[in-house]
Amino acid sequence: MGSNVFIKDVDTKGYKTESAETAIEQNIAGKPGKRIAIRAFGVVAGAGAATDIYFMQTIGTTTLTAAGVSGNTTIEITSKSIIAGAAIATSDNAVVLQDDGTYLFATVTLVTSLRMTLSTALTDGAAVGNMVYGIGVNTDTGHNRYHLTSGQTVTKELDGGLFYAAAKGYPAIFQYDNATSGAGYIQYVTIDYINK
Repeated sequence: MGSNVFIKDVDTKGYKTESAETAIEQNIAGKPGKRIAIRAFGVVAGAGAATDIYFMQTIGTTTLTAAGVSGNTTIEITSKSIIAGAAIATSDNAVVLQDDGTYLFATVTLVTSLRMTLSTALTDGAAVGNMVYGIGVNTDTGHNRYHLTSGQTVTKELDGGLFYAAAKGYPAIFQYDNATSGAGYIQYVTIDYINK
């Protein structure tokens, strides 16, 4: 990062688990004028095969061409070529910036031309021109991967951050793929929002 970097805000995500072989995701909302830096995390891997952690960042953006309506799951976008230069597709992660400033995290369930259907309904309106962030899936280029062995407990911390979002205001996902026969869990994720 370089000099004159300072923390503008801090957030922590706590314990989260899922059934074995179901990915565990901590959604990290962006904040205007601030960039996500993962300062620390703790993960306990389940028994069974080796598994992975992914820091999934925004790898492409587009905007809304029609206003999104609260309660609807369908949005219209300017371009669907937002995942590392490829078209956004079914099962990709996408995030919509809503009018109230909240970030709606959802999975894409259908893409038809420039219309996208999401797994989760908008909880507020989303005006024409609002951002849509493409995060894709954990195997897409641009995400950071950390490998875990079976049953391993990992805690990492670094002042200044371990992983960074692509730009200010961009959301991200911290994902533990939990791809083992025994369920693991995320203990915590600590997020610094920085000025650069």
